[in-house]
Amino acid sequence: MQSSGVNIQAGSSYTGACFADMTGDMLPDLIVGYCPDRVRLYVNVGTQTQPIFTGFMPLQGPEGELYLPVHCYARIDVADWNGDGLVDIVSGEFEGHITLYLNDGTQNTPHFASGIRLTVNEKEIDRAYNTHPRIYDVNQDGLLDLTFGLNWGLVIFHTNNGNSTQPNLKYEVKAMNSSGNQLDIRDLTQNNTNPDYADLNNDQVLDLICGGEIGKIFVMYGIPYTSQLARVDQIMQDHSNDLGQILSSDKDIRTELFGIHQGMRLFVHDFLVSVDARQPIKDWYMSHVATYTQYLLKQYLDPTIHTYVPSLAGQVWVNLFESLPDTQTHRIDVANKINLQGYYRNIFLDFGTLFIENSCADIFQQQVVYNYLSLLPRELWDADYITIKNYLGTNLPSETNINGRMGVNIFSYRVGQYTENPFPPDSQPCWIDTFSDCLAHEINHTVDVIFSRNQIQKERKYFLIEQAAQPDVIFYPHSVGLGVDWTATKARFQAQGFWNGIVEDWNQAWSDYWSSGPGVALKENWLRNNLKLMCEAPQEAFATLANQYFANSRTMLNLALIRWDRGK
Repeated sequence: MQSSGVNIQAGSSYTGACFADMTGDMLPDLIVGYCPDRVRLYVNVGTQTQPIFTGFMPLQGPEGELYLPVHCYARIDVADWNGDGLVDIVSGEFEGHITLYLNDGTQNTPHFASGIRLTVNEKEIDRAYNTHPRIYDVNQDGLLDLTFGLNWGLVIFHTNNGNSTQPNLKYEVKAMNSSGNQLDIRDLTQNNTNPDYADLNNDQVLDLICGGEIGKIFVMYGIPYTSQLARVDQIMQDHSNDLGQILSSDKDIRTELFGIHQGMRLFVHDFLVSVDARQPIKDWYMSHVATYTQYLLKQYLDPTIHTYVPSLAGQVWVNLFESLPDTQTHRIDVANKINLQGYYRNIFLDFGTLFIENSCADIFQQQVVYNYLSLLPRELWDADYITIKNYLGTNLPSETNINGRMGVNIFSYRVGQYTENPFPPDSQPCWIDTFSDCLAHEINHTVDVIFSRNQIQKERKYFLIEQAAQPDVIFYPHSVGLGVDWTATKARFQAQGFWNGIVEDWNQAWSDYWSSGPGVALKENWLRNNLKLMCEAPQEAFATLANQYFANSRTMLNLALIRWDRGK
């Protein structure tokens, strides 16, 4: 391509190019990004069919010429991201962020505001290496979505759950192959996976076109979801009488069948937005359950005969539930179709939670689940399903794991079979049923997830851990990140003589600090005496405290007061 009769060259290394009307004359102009952080505009002074470019101009930002992230290296795309009729710029970078530059100029004269890091669920996109962004309506709902290639042959979709003027990136979907597994094309592209999209074969399904570091272009043709569902039908028809046997003996079929269902769940819940687009998936699953009632109704199936089928049924129920937005009418449809009765039905209709345990939980376990969920304000926790995997079968392979929007797994102990005391020695003991304790613990993991979606609440949790663990455990400043700064902590330990600086001895030094060093005096700063675990795994904060809170909140408060009086 030429400008004023001379071949266009921008920089001497990586170059990226896009076409868009940047000057309001209905002609596609050429936008070129080049290493390491520059971008320029070639205005089209020709026609739609015969573009002519004469010279170039640097695009303008808030302080003169627009500069992209320092390691952008031409990873750019352009689109009207906020629906104001002006073309914006999106930049990837080596460090794995994606930055949006909104065009705050005019139709005729583009001008760009300072860059804004794009977020998903209010969290900045922060991948390991080499994000190559593409703005495209990948789910064909009329709204622009964010997609990007990652260094190692992965392609990520973030669907827009907002609107054309206020995009909201909520879900992440990874590109899948025909078996329902994550698409990994690193063998083809090597590094710097660089995707784009088009319907190349005119079958109304988007195809993926991709380049990388080895100078080749690859195409992966999109597969209609109906063909995936047809494959499920074929497998089920072929094995309508021996499904458990074939799932046990043939790993390829097992992986394919579970993979298709798991991929379909992601496709529907995280990828398709409109109810109209999702309704056919619900209709198919409703019909599928009715066709294979011997396997897919709520019932007991002997895992030694129907191997892995209880897990398959659970995945089908989750898919059916997530096929449409959660409403009471939809819950009733699902409950009726899979034949939920008694507490199973009440747990689902009242809380939107499927209790998946191969109908092995006795009435006392069912009652505990219902009563406990009744205690929690529904806005504080979130679980599509609760499983008891021990009832679904033994030695379940990873491919049979039930995937859903959010769920937990609990113990199979009968109510009253085991008890435990979650309180430390300086507290009055309080023995509690282990089944109930485990349920409270696991459900409160989802409370942690809910709180983590609010930055203020999330930082508050980390502040409490930081306050308890001072002075030798060093945490990141909140402006930089959350959690233990292990590099700074190791330096502190070495300076204080807690660690000899030998890498192989670190784990022992860390344990000794808490068992016989200064950390002994800090343990009681956390009510469960597990402050070491809080530093290592802060996601356990609410879950572990729940063991005490739901055992006896009065005893928990008394323990806090006792320690406060001791200066803790």
